[in-house]
Amino acid sequence: MKTKHTPGPWAIDDRMAKDKNALTFWYSIRGDSNKNIAEVKGIHYGVDNDVCEANANLIAEAPEMLDALFNLNNAVRGDTYENIKIALADAQAVIKKATD
Repeated sequence: MKTKHTPGPWAIDDRMAKDKNALTFWYSIRGDSNKNIAEVKGIHYGVDNDVCEANANLIAEAPEMLDALFNLNNAVRGDTYENIKIALADAQAVIKKATD
């Protein structure tokens, strides 16, 4: 699949989020070569710390979610039942990773 975004996997850099009681902290989302893709700001910016972490997890899983949706779309559009089950299981795994 050809896309314009930074290829995955993406990872969360939580060095600036170690102290959950600090007024200012953030999570960085990084791609290959440790390039910064996004930053999710914390409580100092009006976002609860737990919500900030959940948002960072969701963003970091975006490339895998797109892949899972792409595979599921292809499977549903004419693949075998076994491949549809595999694509659905992959999609469910990404949902779990993004929401845990």
